[in-house]
Amino acid sequence: MAADGNQLIFGTTFGYMEPMLKVAADNPNVKFEHATGYKTAANMRTYDSRTYEGAYMAGVVAGGMTKSNTLGVVGSIPIPEVIRNINSFTLGAQSVNPKIKTKVVWVGEWFNPGKETEAATALINGGADVLMQNTDSSAVLQTAEKMGKRAFGWDSDMTKYGPKAHLGSAVINWGPYYIKAANDVLNNTWKEEKSWWGVKEGAIDFVSMASDVPEPIQTKVNEVKAGLKDGSYQIWRGPIVDNTGKEVLAKDAVADDGFLGGINFYVKGVDGKPMDSKLVEFIKKLPKAELHIHIEGSLEPELIFALAKRNGIALPYDSVESLRQAYAFTDLQSFLDIYYAGASVLIHEQDFYEMGMAYLERAHQDNVVYAEIFFDPQTHTQRSVDMGAVINGLFRACQDAEQKWGVRSKLIMCFLRHLSEEDAFNTLAMAKDYLDKIIGVGLDSSEVGNPPEKFARVFARCRELGLQVVAHAGEEGPPAYIWQALELLRAKRIDHGVASIEDAKLMQELARSRIAL
Repeated sequence: MAADGNQLIFGTTFGYMEPMLKVAADNPNVKFEHATGYKTAANMRTYDSRTYEGAYMAGVVAGGMTKSNTLGVVGSIPIPEVIRNINSFTLGAQSVNPKIKTKVVWVGEWFNPGKETEAATALINGGADVLMQNTDSSAVLQTAEKMGKRAFGWDSDMTKYGPKAHLGSAVINWGPYYIKAANDVLNNTWKEEKSWWGVKEGAIDFVSMASDVPEPIQTKVNEVKAGLKDGSYQIWRGPIVDNTGKEVLAKDAVADDGFLGGINFYVKGVDGKPMDSKLVEFIKKLPKAELHIHIEGSLEPELIFALAKRNGIALPYDSVESLRQAYAFTDLQSFLDIYYAGASVLIHEQDFYEMGMAYLERAHQDNVVYAEIFFDPQTHTQRSVDMGAVINGLFRACQDAEQKWGVRSKLIMCFLRHLSEEDAFNTLAMAKDYLDKIIGVGLDSSEVGNPPEKFARVFARCRELGLQVVAHAGEEGPPAYIWQALELLRAKRIDHGVASIEDAKLMQELARSRIAL
């Protein structure tokens, strides 16, 4: 962008900080604006929004609407920004309901609808009836909608994703700051500084409050908003104690930005301890092996749309964002529905190669050093896609990723269990010229009503061919399916296997045989 002659460049995510610093040094006449960062230069400054103000207003509503007095928050990354939002949400709720308790589940990512759904479900099962998130998808709101609970939108108005569950949205409006930055450049008044804008500057708001929110609570929210606008209301005013009883802010003391920027504790009423961000970073740097990845399910919305355009495939989504929001899974079938829709864009060998490389690059970033990759050829051959295109494309990606990033990976060909034994045998026959490119076979897709015994003869033939055997079992099916996978398919690894906890004898057998789940 700098090389194209642009004089003002915005970097809109924290991860751009170091690259922007480097580019800024190489382009001293260009002005750079970095969102949510903390490093500046002579021609690079930072800007951020006081999201904790929106969280506080959401908390006021939550405190007035909860029936269980237990709130839930799906947290992203345990940094001061997010911990501050969790605390502010709790303080807002306690301002109208002192009995409030808040539970937190961390997902370790800013955007992962699957994990966000799991976290929201766990919070609801743990007694929370109103949820907030500091993550970027609508999965939490959608989960609340499906489970009959209430929740909030975050960063943007998410009403449409869960109209019955939606209590309001804490939104960010970057527009006022962008206008200021542009005018600063045009008027030659731009200078290095750090900006942190909130309700006062028009950068934060709480919108689309639900009609069933009691009038006194609506009035309270409007009073808080007005006070934040004119500076008369202070969210972080003492006395405030942490959840161990220690005073962190004395009576009538008002937290300054330095205090707010270093929050690493939970306030009274929040369960547990904040995750240690250093521990998170340590875990990220550990070398890892990923033994359960469905490669078609790894497709990101941007690549799906790019491949759809290249291959002339019509998608049932009108934008990348609408597809991204659909990544809120509540059960296996909801995952499979979008899984197959995404897979429909894969036609040519290059498509499979690009999908494989995209996953392996992300794996490398998480320090995955070895991966065993599931792929479902029947999903593609049923659409007249050539078996060679599938396997050769993925195999080439495995080879190139090892050379480029040092990530070793192997392929496991899975049979779709909702299809017939005959179809599985035909798939094995089609793969006969490519068996040197795979290390084993697996069994996946819709489990209930499709027991492993259905494919006993297919897996016997695979073992004769020297292929390793794994199988999905006990994900939604009963412990009997796991027994069948062990005894009839002779699986060396059970994928999922969560139902094994229901059978003590099975648990003993898994331990004795050292079968991994």
